[in-house]
Amino acid sequence: MKFTQEWWSLNPPTYSIKVNTTGNARYDSTPNSAEQTGQNYTQEFNMSDGTKNKIFSALQALNFFNKTIDDVQPGDSGTHTLVYSYNGNQTVATYHGTSNQTAQQLTKLFQSISTTFETARRLDKLHQAKDPALGDVVSRMLTRAQAGELVELQAILPTLQSIANDTSVDKTIRNQVNAVIKIAFMASS
Repeated sequence: MKFTQEWWSLNPPTYSIKVNTTGNARYDSTPNSAEQTGQNYTQEFNMSDGTKNKIFSALQALNFFNKTIDDVQPGDSGTHTLVYSYNGNQTVATYHGTSNQTAQQLTKLFQSISTTFETARRLDKLHQAKDPALGDVVSRMLTRAQAGELVELQAILPTLQSIANDTSVDKTIRNQVNAVIKIAFMASS
C-alpha cells in the first residue's frame, strides 16, 4: 500500500508513505527547495499494529478502489493517490477531494503521519543548530500529541531521546519532550 500527496502550497509539497502487511513502512518527502530544507527526507520504520490495521481495514472498506472515490471538485486540496498491490495486481485511486468518510479518515491518518515525521525533522535540525525556536516547536508538538494529532510517534523516538538526554537543552523543553515520549509509549502499547 502506498499513499502519495502532492499539494504545492504546503511544505513539503509532496510526500509518500509505503506500508506492507507486516508493518514495514517508509516515509519519503521532497522539500519546496534545496535552500529551504536542504534535501529529500526518508525514514524507514515499523508501523504500529494499530495504524497498520486501520489502513488495511480502510482499504477493505473502500473495496480496494474498485469504485471511484473522487467526487468533489478540485480546489486547493492537492492530489492524493492510493495504490494497492497484491499478488501482481494493482489498483489505484487518485482523488482531489472526496465525500467518502473512510477515504477522508485514511487521508487524515496519512497526513498525521507526515506531520509527525516533518516535525521530527524540524526538531532534529533545530536541536543540532542550538536554535532557540526549538522550545516553540516542542511546545506545539506536545499540544498536538496530547490532542492525538500526531501518529507513529514511536518511530521518531531516537530524535526525541536525543533532545531529552541533552543536558545543554533547557530543562522545560526536555520535560516537554519527555511528555511526548510518554505519549508515544502509551500509544504503542
